[in-house]
Amino acid sequence: MVSTGDYVVIQDADLEYDPQDIADMLAYAEKHGFDVVYGNRFGKNNKFIYWQNYYGNKFLSFVANLFTYWRIRVYIPDTEVCYKFVRGDVMRELGSKLQSTSSFGFEQEITAKLSKYMLNGRRLKFGIYPISYYPRTIADGKKLKAIEDGLKALKEILYYNLFAD
Repeated sequence: MVSTGDYVVIQDADLEYDPQDIADMLAYAEKHGFDVVYGNRFGKNNKFIYWQNYYGNKFLSFVANLFTYWRIRVYIPDTEVCYKFVRGDVMRELGSKLQSTSSFGFEQEITAKLSKYMLNGRRLKFGIYPISYYPRTIADGKKLKAIEDGLKALKEILYYNLFAD
């Protein structure tokens, strides 16, 4: 991973997110001293088109939190969200060690690794920030296959929390 900034933010190119939220997340991180801020599509009155994606995301986030919450003491309501705002030094170190090759494996791998990461002998400080979300339809190019991709993500949750460093 090549970057030079104080923070790194993950941004999909699918136009479902509002880039203004990045500036708001930066202000929120700086105000509260967060090392990591996860966007939360469920934190605003956002529209969701496909119920299976909505409930699938809720389920995957719940399962991921069974592993991560006891480490970081923060419930992440939307682990599958694109906007993950992370200290640059931490993301550069973790980015060089990413292993996942599945469609949505990055989301769960980085969540597990951030929850395990120690910075100067302490866990990272996590925050959650409500973001805007403008979902695309399949006709618009949405490629998510709820069951197939959800099972892959579940496998990634288990692997990166139980077996990977």
